[in-house]
Amino acid sequence: MLCINDFTTHISSSSVQKRRQLKKGSSPSSLPFFFALPSAMEPASLAALFSATLDPNHREAAEKKLNSLRKIINFGPLVLQHASNPQADQASRTAAAIFLKNYIVHQWDDVTEHDIKKAQEKGEGMPFAIHEQDKAVLREQLLEAVIDSPEVVRAQLAVALESVLKADFPEKYTNIVQRVRFCLESQQHQTWYGALMALYRLVHAFEYRPADDRIPLDEAVKFLQPLLLQRMQELLPDTSEASVSLIKICLKIFFCYVQYDFPLKVFDFKTTEGWMLTILKVFESPVPAEVDKMEQDERQETIWWKTKKWCLHIFAKVFDRYGNPKDTKKEYHAFANFFVGNLAKQILLSVFTLLSSFIHGKYVSPRCLQQSLTYVRQALKVPSCWKLIKPHATDLLARVIFPLMCYKEEDIELWQEDPIEWILCRTDVHAEYLSPEAAAQYLLHTLCKKHPKLIPDILTFIMANLTDDPARIRDKDGALHFLGIAGRTLMRRKPYKEGIESILVKHGFPEMSNPHPFIRYRAVWLFRQFAYLEYKNKDNLHMGLESARRLLMDDTQLPVRVESALALNEILDNQKAAEDFLRPHAINILRVTLDLVRLTNYEELSEVLQTFVVEFPDEVSTCATDLAGHLLQTFQNIVQKSKDSQDDERSNSLTGMSVLQTLELLNDCTTEKPQLNAQLAPIIIQVIQIILQHDLAEFYEEMFGLLTSLTSKRITPSLWEGFNICGQILANPDCGIDYFSDMVVCLYNYATRDREGFLSDPARLEKMCTMCEHVLGNDEAGEEAQCHAAKLLEVLVLTYKGLINQYVPAIMQVVFSKLFSNVVLSELKTQLILVIVAALYYDPTSTLAVLQTAKAPDGGDLIEKFVKMWLDEVDCMFGLHDKKLAVLGLTIFMQLPPALRSPVVQALGPKLLPAALLLFQGLKRIYTHRDDESEEEWTDDEGDEEVVNTDDEDSHKKEMDDGALEGAAEEEEEDADDEDWGSDGYQSETLKHLTTPVDDEIIDEFAIFKQTIMNVQQHDLEWWNVLAHDMSETNKNLLGEMIKFADERHLNKAIDQPHVKQQ
Repeated sequence: MLCINDFTTHISSSSVQKRRQLKKGSSPSSLPFFFALPSAMEPASLAALFSATLDPNHREAAEKKLNSLRKIINFGPLVLQHASNPQADQASRTAAAIFLKNYIVHQWDDVTEHDIKKAQEKGEGMPFAIHEQDKAVLREQLLEAVIDSPEVVRAQLAVALESVLKADFPEKYTNIVQRVRFCLESQQHQTWYGALMALYRLVHAFEYRPADDRIPLDEAVKFLQPLLLQRMQELLPDTSEASVSLIKICLKIFFCYVQYDFPLKVFDFKTTEGWMLTILKVFESPVPAEVDKMEQDERQETIWWKTKKWCLHIFAKVFDRYGNPKDTKKEYHAFANFFVGNLAKQILLSVFTLLSSFIHGKYVSPRCLQQSLTYVRQALKVPSCWKLIKPHATDLLARVIFPLMCYKEEDIELWQEDPIEWILCRTDVHAEYLSPEAAAQYLLHTLCKKHPKLIPDILTFIMANLTDDPARIRDKDGALHFLGIAGRTLMRRKPYKEGIESILVKHGFPEMSNPHPFIRYRAVWLFRQFAYLEYKNKDNLHMGLESARRLLMDDTQLPVRVESALALNEILDNQKAAEDFLRPHAINILRVTLDLVRLTNYEELSEVLQTFVVEFPDEVSTCATDLAGHLLQTFQNIVQKSKDSQDDERSNSLTGMSVLQTLELLNDCTTEKPQLNAQLAPIIIQVIQIILQHDLAEFYEEMFGLLTSLTSKRITPSLWEGFNICGQILANPDCGIDYFSDMVVCLYNYATRDREGFLSDPARLEKMCTMCEHVLGNDEAGEEAQCHAAKLLEVLVLTYKGLINQYVPAIMQVVFSKLFSNVVLSELKTQLILVIVAALYYDPTSTLAVLQTAKAPDGGDLIEKFVKMWLDEVDCMFGLHDKKLAVLGLTIFMQLPPALRSPVVQALGPKLLPAALLLFQGLKRIYTHRDDESEEEWTDDEGDEEVVNTDDEDSHKKEMDDGALEGAAEEEEEDADDEDWGSDGYQSETLKHLTTPVDDEIIDEFAIFKQTIMNVQQHDLEWWNVLAHDMSETNKNLLGEMIKFADERHLNKAIDQPHVKQQ
């Protein structure tokens, strides 16, 4: 570790260099002044460094210098000293606070062996953690710094404090709670805010932890909450900004603490009532008159409206998660009954008072309005609360919900000034969550669903507002909006669903020709809401489709065209009759939608493209090259927009992903047309080149999807560069390993679609093996990715039987290295075992030689440990492929000649036949199911199988003995809700694509097994006696059934496959 003297020497050396440069005529101002400081670890020197970070000319050098000092003991405390120095410039203090926050966030945790290994893999230096001596000082001083600093500095230091609390509370940070209480007990109010901020950060640090891990926090809150409540009650009469700010942070602490868990041992009923009633008083406190003189945008940002928002946030959250007896968890039932009986209605009345202010034209902040409606929505579900709401339901619908669901002046302004932004705002999930309009929609839906007796009144209200009066155009929009939201319930209720079609024909479709663009938008939106409607008259459906198509093609307003495309997409998804109607127009719709995607960069439009490509493959193939060119151009535009502006980065990424997915679907549609497919390949390669040139890692998953599609049928010489791309990305030490699962099917295609090409360059096979070894040796890949890597190795061994002799032993070594390490996932263990079984199938003699001569990591016999592990996993081999390969492997052991049967194999002999019979039961069930062509989803549930008995085995060892093998079916039945496996039986969606020659039905494992049994019985009776040692009558019957089934399969396949391959 470098010491201060080392840096003094460095500074001195820098000074010498500076003097030399000056002698050569360089300008003194060309070098940062702080390099000439006598000691960079002096407070004044650090202050100068942080000031320099604010100067664009010196920032990079200053930050580099600070990073070089960070490993020196006392560096962190000195940075904190400057950040909390009231005499220092505030900008410099803020810079120091930000640096310290990042320093603590990234360097507080102790360095682990995993961290060291990761750094070595990335070629980085030794990872660093803050010295314990500095940690002790920082723990002691951080709280005071948070308390005493101005807000801009405090905000940064508080985040740093939270990182310390996450790591050290309560074991090393034992006195933080007592110190917070000491500050709150003080009459010096100026210390309260910082102490409350520290408490908030403590609660936030434990917010997402499970209940058992929150025990130290529960104890802290139980200790502090009476004082916290007392301070809130004392502050209530004071409506000053300072006082309300303290109340607000108390509310945030409470919300953060109870958001995901409500510890009743901390907040019993009486305590909760005290808190909720105090919060209710805060909510009911008047907003100062001067706030009403502000602009509306400014009002919602004031501390008074923010405090009301947090009150409502608490009311809605507690009601939603813990306060409804019908919806909450069992442990909260008593609390829910208490909440409904003692608090919910009082809160509801206060919420009504606020909504009444809104009805009478007084200002209510949007967030308070949204949260108020959210609370009312929860109350609708509780009968006693509904009794309070019911008399006001009409006012609630007509004077609160309805106005919020009509378009507003600001909507018109945004539509006219920036229609693209208007479109994107309508689908912003975060904005919708905060929107009063969305809350009104949810409330209306819940009213219709929970209280259907209101529906006639709602329909009457809707019809009354569907007027042609030009002065009431806004009311028409609200009525159509009402109808669309209520329609979700109307379609499910017999009294109303019959009349919806006529309402649409009379009031919906005609409005698609309305001269007012907002009404045209709302009318086509309404058509979309009823996408699931069963039309009795298909002409009416065609009328709606034609109107929407015409709007898409000809309307002058961008939002109307976009909504029309979305409506056509959803109708096509849900109405079979729409397919024939739209078929003649499919290409034009695709072209226009592509133009809209380029213009708006709107992700949902890409889903329209994908639907039309999938639904109309023949039509699309006639212009596939043209469409692919348009998609390429669209993607180029998206990339350029991302470079020009970072504001819409997420939107650009999502739209780009959708465009690439559409291009993949387009290519998939042409795979059976080689000439056309060959024309698409250069365009797709251009897209891939753009992704790589601009290092657009966010599109790697889609890029590998494109490569997978390109290589799915054939691999041209130019496509082999894609294989090199896979290797280069995987080798990236920063994140390459994360993309292995995305590229695995692509790698499989390279390994199997052009076998001659794959073997023509030995570097390709070697690279494939190296990639798999890299993944298996890197636990950061995750066990699912490691399963995929093992599967690829199995594919190589089985696909190139007899052609890769020099590689198989190395593959086995890699697999054994992983197999005997910590493998948690049973699927990974099974897959690794199957690689060795594949090697046995590839070349029994060579593989046995390795198994019998090599040693296990603990020095034991490798073959004994491996076979026992294999037999232990037999009941975990789900699916046709795994069972079939395992059976073929066991059959190889059973037919070994005496010269290859070592004493270990001889000793394991009695276990082989029971394991094979267990696997054959599952195989028989799968084949029987396939033959029956059952429409029900197949479940490979071995719990119903006969139990294979070998009653004479009394061993209870951990290894799977005969009895354990025979009882495996029973054990599976006892497991929780046996997992369902399809007839293909794969655990992984990806693995089912990775087939091997063994999966060919010409390889009949039943016939091979039967022949093996017959050969052993006829030519090696001594070995048969070992295999069938003490076989019970049940086993004998089961063996007979398997042989009989083998004969039946042979007869059934005689016509189609007269020559059944035996081995």
